[in-house]
Amino acid sequence: MTDTALNAHFASMKKETRQAELRRKESGEKGEAMTDRYLFRGKRDGRWFTGHLHICMVTNHHHIIGNFDVSDESVDINLVSNEIVEVEPTSIGQSTGKRDINGKLLFEGDIILDSFQNGRYKVAWGDYKWKCHLIAGTRSCPCCAMFHLSSFHRFEIIGNIHDNPKLLARRAK
Repeated sequence: MTDTALNAHFASMKKETRQAELRRKESGEKGEAMTDRYLFRGKRDGRWFTGHLHICMVTNHHHIIGNFDVSDESVDINLVSNEIVEVEPTSIGQSTGKRDINGKLLFEGDIILDSFQNGRYKVAWGDYKWKCHLIAGTRSCPCCAMFHLSSFHRFEIIGNIHDNPKLLARRAK
């Protein structure tokens, strides 16, 4: 695919996403947005970028395509090229489409705190569904150490496996 065709493809994807989000906002639709499910996030130089995932077939570079706020002083303008940022492949995680009690979008690799299920969980994809693996809590039975994400209704994102690896310890500090 030529650079011109690739840029046209990216522009079309961004336009469709913006239109879908605008329709959702205008309709007053609440809850999970279908477009949220297909978002990815990735990290570069300590900064997270959220958008669509693109993996170059030629170079195997991983990119996030989106609308980034380059007025933010923490964003190096040299990293953002036509709203495409190359990210660390190991940091990439897909959105679950769900939001926590604060309205924050939940991604693969996030760590959540759920008082109803009584524990701290790592969000992961497996067996064709989103799962929450128990990190620490009062459950001692191995069969109760993993739940389907739909079991969680009131949870809070407290970190992720990349920025907060200490939360993966049985007793987080």
